[in-house]
Amino acid sequence: MVSQDDVRQKLLRVLARAAHLPVTELTGRETLDMLGVDSAGAVSLTAYIEEEFGVFVEPEAVVGDVTLDQMAGTVYRKMKVDYATPE
Repeated sequence: MVSQDDVRQKLLRVLARAAHLPVTELTGRETLDMLGVDSAGAVSLTAYIEEEFGVFVEPEAVVGDVTLDQMAGTVYRKMKVDYATPE
Protein backbone atom coordinates (compact mmCIF):
# COMPACT_ATOMS: atom_id res chain seq x y z
CA MET A 1 0.00 0.00 0.00
CA VAL A 2 1.16 3.50 -0.80
CA SER A 3 1.81 5.79 2.18
CA GLN A 4 0.44 9.30 2.57
CA ASP A 5 3.97 10.62 2.10
CA ASP A 6 4.24 8.71 -1.21
CA VAL A 7 1.03 10.39 -2.37
CA ARG A 8 2.34 13.76 -1.23
CA GLN A 9 5.66 13.34 -3.02
CA LYS A 10 4.00 12.30 -6.29
CA LEU A 11 1.61 15.25 -6.15
CA LEU A 12 4.47 17.64 -5.36
CA ARG A 13 6.43 16.39 -8.39
CA VAL A 14 3.44 16.72 -10.72
CA LEU A 15 2.55 20.19 -9.50
CA ALA A 16 6.14 21.40 -9.55
CA ARG A 17 6.36 20.33 -13.17
CA ALA A 18 3.04 22.05 -13.98
CA ALA A 19 4.20 25.26 -12.27
CA HIS A 20 7.68 25.07 -13.86
CA LEU A 21 9.34 25.03 -10.45
CA PRO A 22 11.90 22.76 -8.85
CA VAL A 23 10.15 20.38 -6.46
CA THR A 24 12.53 21.57 -3.74
CA GLU A 25 10.80 24.98 -3.81
CA LEU A 26 7.44 23.50 -2.79
CA THR A 27 6.59 23.05 0.87
CA GLY A 28 3.17 21.41 0.60
CA ARG A 29 1.44 24.50 1.96
CA GLU A 30 0.82 25.93 -1.51
CA THR A 31 -2.59 25.97 -3.17
CA LEU A 32 -3.16 25.48 -6.88
CA ASP A 33 -3.98 29.19 -7.12
CA MET A 34 -0.61 30.07 -5.59
CA LEU A 35 1.07 27.91 -8.24
CA GLY A 36 -0.90 29.51 -11.06
CA VAL A 37 -2.84 26.33 -11.89
CA ASP A 38 -6.20 27.18 -13.47
CA SER A 39 -9.43 25.18 -13.60
CA ALA A 40 -8.25 23.20 -16.63
CA GLY A 41 -5.14 22.29 -14.67
CA ALA A 42 -7.30 21.20 -11.75
CA VAL A 43 -9.26 18.89 -14.04
CA SER A 44 -5.99 17.47 -15.38
CA LEU A 45 -4.77 16.96 -11.83
CA THR A 46 -7.88 15.03 -10.84
CA ALA A 47 -7.48 12.85 -13.95
CA TYR A 48 -3.88 12.17 -12.90
CA ILE A 49 -5.01 11.31 -9.36
CA GLU A 50 -7.57 8.86 -10.69
CA GLU A 51 -5.07 7.23 -13.05
CA GLU A 52 -2.15 7.13 -10.59
CA PHE A 53 -3.99 6.30 -7.35
CA GLY A 54 -7.25 4.75 -8.55
CA VAL A 55 -9.55 7.15 -6.72
CA PHE A 56 -11.89 9.82 -8.03
CA VAL A 57 -11.59 13.32 -6.62
CA GLU A 58 -13.92 16.10 -7.74
CA PRO A 59 -12.04 19.04 -9.30
CA GLU A 60 -13.72 21.28 -6.71
CA ALA A 61 -11.88 19.32 -4.00
CA VAL A 62 -8.49 20.54 -5.20
CA VAL A 63 -9.17 24.25 -5.78
CA GLY A 64 -9.63 27.22 -3.50
CA ASP A 65 -7.82 27.19 -0.17
CA VAL A 66 -6.87 23.50 -0.37
CA THR A 67 -3.12 23.03 0.12
CA LEU A 68 -1.06 20.31 -1.52
CA ASP A 69 -0.68 18.59 1.86
CA GLN A 70 -4.45 18.63 2.39
CA MET A 71 -4.95 17.29 -1.12
CA ALA A 72 -2.53 14.42 -0.43
CA GLY A 73 -4.41 13.63 2.79
CA THR A 74 -7.73 13.54 0.94
CA VAL A 75 -6.36 11.22 -1.74
CA TYR A 76 -4.78 8.94 0.85
CA ARG A 77 -7.98 8.70 2.92
CA LYS A 78 -10.00 7.91 -0.23
CA MET A 79 -7.50 5.19 -1.11
CA LYS A 80 -7.85 3.64 2.35
CA VAL A 81 -11.64 3.64 2.06
CA ASP A 82 -11.75 2.45 -1.55
CA TYR A 83 -9.18 -0.31 -1.01
CA ALA A 84 -10.39 -1.43 2.41
CA THR A 85 -11.12 -5.10 2.59
CA PRO A 86 -13.97 -6.36 4.71
CA GLU A 87 -12.97 -8.43 7.71
